[in-house]
Amino acid sequence: MVLYDPIQINDEVTLNEMIEGYLKQTLLIGLVTQWSSSSKVVLSTLEELVRTSPDEIVILIVDVDHNDWARKRFSVDSVPMVIRMREGQVAAVSLRSLPIRSLAAQLRL
Repeated sequence: MVLYDPIQINDEVTLNEMIEGYLKQTLLIGLVTQWSSSSKVVLSTLEELVRTSPDEIVILIVDVDHNDWARKRFSVDSVPMVIRMREGQVAAVSLRSLPIRSLAAQLRL
């Protein structure tokens, strides 16, 4: 099992490259803000999910307050929002901070 630290994404080109580069792995995109306590909780939960998962998971983090393109691209109305990508496509979405097992279930991990 390979563990990855969350990768900060600050532009859409980099996000697209990461999505293309990790087509075979489970890719989670965390759309968060710095001021949201729920965002901090979901980030912690994602990191724990990576540590406990038997699968290879890559986490990308996008601060939507500083990256309006992400807010528009993913139609973000509230944060945190976690998107599971598989083979370059959105496979599941979680729209709130959840305990690790609930988040894993909602993202179908």
